Amino acid sequence: MEELRNFMEQFISLKPNEWVTIQSHFKPMTLAKGDYFLREGQINRRIGWITAGVCRYAYITPNGDEHTKYFVKEGQFVSSTNSFTNQESSQESIQAMTDVKLYSISRESYLQLFNDLPNWGQLIQKITEYSYAKKVRDISPMVVQDAKTRYEQFLQNQPDVLQRVPLGYIANYLGMTQQSLSRLRRQAILG
Repeated sequence: MEELRNFMEQFISLKPNEWVTIQSHFKPMTLAKGDYFLREGQINRRIGWITAGVCRYAYITPNGDEHTKYFVKEGQFVSSTNSFTNQESSQESIQAMTDVKLYSISRESYLQLFNDLPNWGQLIQKITEYSYAKKVRDISPMVVQDAKTRYEQFLQNQPDVLQRVPLGYIANYLGMTQQSLSRLRRQAILG
């Protein structure tokens, strides 16, 4: 859990007793490859901090196709923010693409920390702002880029994910067929 503490301390300095309190609310959890942290339609009742593995966020389009929104991995939180915050049905699923190890905090514990720690709200606000800005920075360019540029940017930003996630999911995330992705990969290798 030291990685989680280091991440949090980028935003605020934690006293030893504050960290002990926070740490006591996070419980170890594992997901096997293919398992779901959350299924579309469920209410998200926990947040996870990934220590090993990759998860993907996906949703079903109105015509019934599944679309991969993005991937999260070690050193990132996993949760359906809207569902967790508003306790409403999730519009997305979160699925393990590899075996995943994480620390999970329940909604009840998360809310309890607002009472236990005066600066918990400030910490959550800063983490939320940081996470949102990162997501926008990673996803927004994907809308206007051509397939080759999307692939090159994915390689630059998440090369390890390419090695751990089936190509079909990556192609879906990049908005192309698996054949197009394979062609781009061959071209990149051949230079």
